[in-house]
Amino acid sequence: MLWVDTTRILAIFAVVLLHVAACVVSSPEQFGSAPWWICNAYNACGRWCVPAFVMLSGALLLADSKAESLSVFYRKRASRLLLPLLFWSLFYLAWTYLRGRLLGEAVTLSSLGGLLLAGHPYYHMWFLYMLIGLTFATPFLRILVRNLASRDLALFLVATFCMSAVNSLYSNFCFRGKPLFIFWFLSYLPYFVLGHVIRKTAWAPSRALALLVFVLSALCTAGGCFAIGRAYGLEKGLYFYSPLSVTIIPLSISLMFLLKDCPVPLVNASFTHTVAGLVLGVYLLHPILLDGLRYLGVSALRGTPLLTVPLIALPVFAGAAGITWVAQRIPYLRRTL
Repeated sequence: MLWVDTTRILAIFAVVLLHVAACVVSSPEQFGSAPWWICNAYNACGRWCVPAFVMLSGALLLADSKAESLSVFYRKRASRLLLPLLFWSLFYLAWTYLRGRLLGEAVTLSSLGGLLLAGHPYYHMWFLYMLIGLTFATPFLRILVRNLASRDLALFLVATFCMSAVNSLYSNFCFRGKPLFIFWFLSYLPYFVLGHVIRKTAWAPSRALALLVFVLSALCTAGGCFAIGRAYGLEKGLYFYSPLSVTIIPLSISLMFLLKDCPVPLVNASFTHTVAGLVLGVYLLHPILLDGLRYLGVSALRGTPLLTVPLIALPVFAGAAGITWVAQRIPYLRRTL
């Protein structure tokens, strides 16, 4: 499925782009400035990336052709998920310690252990921890989607999206604590199941309608972040970047339909498939390259972010992809990427 490979590549580039812009958009000192608005616009248009990865996972793992026993399924997924999770968790804990020493920050073994138990050995690793729950639930969700009528499945999606959106609102504005990572997947179940539905169904909104929803959602995301940030503080305004915010849900769903309806390869189908196979490595490696550039003084504020954000993201993406391509040809490393 060409559109799946294309979406994976665009989504991982969006991840890199957003992480480049993060130092600007999350800075209270830059709030409301021209650079902040540019990075806010990048975020408003790119925050579909995490929901897209979840939907793609559902599209692939919940396929009707999958007929595996629980033991076979869990054994296969464990070898693909747990080894990269363990290896890169330990790697980033060591990276955090070394980075702290270089920057003169106090990093203790107890603080590193706390990061690991919280499912955040580094800021981007949470996604793999969330996938543990989705992987566990997949065999049972296959039974659900196979046996529910279309109308009942639609009701399930509407209800769970509403509950996830309300939970996201409550978590950001009312509840200061964070649930254990073993429960994170519950809020992402509707995206996961919807990915299967989008792949399977022949129905799709018109391109004009999907594009209109995407544009309006992006405008509401950017405007909502500024309005709430000005009224209640930037930390509250960043709620609108949450994968389950009331604006990112329609933005992500509309773009997924657009991408499925426009399966255009990057260069050609073979190149697209090859690059798509490097996506996990790019996800895991790109923070190291970004940290190195920041240590050298390279950031989105070294010029206008309109240009510096993509000009930094492109070589970071290419560099991480190149390292992954090489590592996948080394016997012991290929299993971690």
